[in-house]
Amino acid sequence: SYMGMLDVTGPIDSEKRWLYRVIVQGQKLFRFRKADFDGSIAVYPSLTYRWSPKSSFTIKLEHVQESQRSDDGLSVPFQNVSLAAPYDTVYQQPTDVRADKGSTVSTDFTKLLSSGWTLHVSTRTLATHNGQTVYGESVSLFPITSVTPILQPRRYRRTINGLRWNSFDAHTYGTIGRPNFQHTVVFGLSGSNQFFDTARSQQSYSGLNGAVSLYNPDLTTPIPEITRPTYTDPKSYTTSLGAYAMDQIKIAERFRLTVASRFQRTKGHSSDPSLARPIYTHLEFNSTIWQFGVIYDVTNLLSAYVNWS
Repeated sequence: SYMGMLDVTGPIDSEKRWLYRVIVQGQKLFRFRKADFDGSIAVYPSLTYRWSPKSSFTIKLEHVQESQRSDDGLSVPFQNVSLAAPYDTVYQQPTDVRADKGSTVSTDFTKLLSSGWTLHVSTRTLATHNGQTVYGESVSLFPITSVTPILQPRRYRRTINGLRWNSFDAHTYGTIGRPNFQHTVVFGLSGSNQFFDTARSQQSYSGLNGAVSLYNPDLTTPIPEITRPTYTDPKSYTTSLGAYAMDQIKIAERFRLTVASRFQRTKGHSSDPSLARPIYTHLEFNSTIWQFGVIYDVTNLLSAYVNWS
């Protein structure tokens, strides 16, 4: 197997206001089972502009993709492991592959305001795609009677999943009051929307077509004609928006109280237009969450706390 990583970071200009980091890593793993493999590559670049030690803007990119051979493992007749084939027996075709890839863009803005409060805004956009194409997916063994040799039935299946996710959070925080009775207050808004799409085609070979020997499978024979196709394509959408606030009250040197609340409104719906009679569902609700806490600093390194929400 092979693995490698490169990590480079540092300032771009002499004043060190522009900062960068780039991480690249990849691997190609060969598993103990015959012809199995797992390969991936990941890239993480980021760029920061810093006005001052407490004011900056950062953008981060991430891209990861992976490919591996589909391998359903061994079948065990009569749930008796002593009847399983040798550990390196594989029933899937050499072309059966699972693949995943995902990309994100994140931003982070922090600024110390003239009033002494701090403003923080972050966003994240995610897009993922994963799929599997299998011409030899293992299914349950046929009832074992006089069939010799014992056969492993298989079928064709193709799955494609896609996800898009967008979210943001914006909040400001600061302190109010005297040192021996001080409030640290946070106000914020956050929200997200998500789209999820799952497409599946599940098609079978007829009868013993596509079946291979349980102990000595021949994966070089032509793939049989596919019969009885089925197809589904469910989709779902979810959107939420929330507002929250928290106050942490410092009393004397070692005692603090926290009070927090969050209100959120969520909407969602899903459908499957591929069905003869399409299914549609809808969901909408509001929720309010309260939280109360007590913190006591036993020492400078040890605190005891209780939370209720």
